[in-house]
Amino acid sequence: MSRYRSKDLFGSGPHQFHVGGLSERHEVHELPGSDGARVTALGRGLRKIEQTGFLLADDHAGIGKQIEAIEQMVDGVTGDLVDDTGRTHVAVMLVAFKPQPAHRLGARWAVEYNAEYLQLQPGG
Repeated sequence: MSRYRSKDLFGSGPHQFHVGGLSERHEVHELPGSDGARVTALGRGLRKIEQTGFLLADDHAGIGKQIEAIEQMVDGVTGDLVDDTGRTHVAVMLVAFKPQPAHRLGARWAVEYNAEYLQLQPGG
């Protein structure tokens, strides 16, 4: 089960994560009249994490409550994210939540969504 800041926000439906790669920020210095260049390492850049899935509820009001709870977490505060494989990512911030319109799915209501996170201290 995935969790963000110790909350099960997305457990009502299936979801998956795509954890982006890492890159080293760097600066290249080329000196006139010399061969090659000097590279200064500036530390790792941000890691992007994307989550896609569905929220499910018995009625439209239940979908609304779930969306509201998730949107309250788009607040600039970092925390731990446990993804669908059980891996913990530290210093993660939820920066975007994009729900699609709610629709009926059999006897229940469903919303497809995309959530975007930034890991501010990758490698943690």
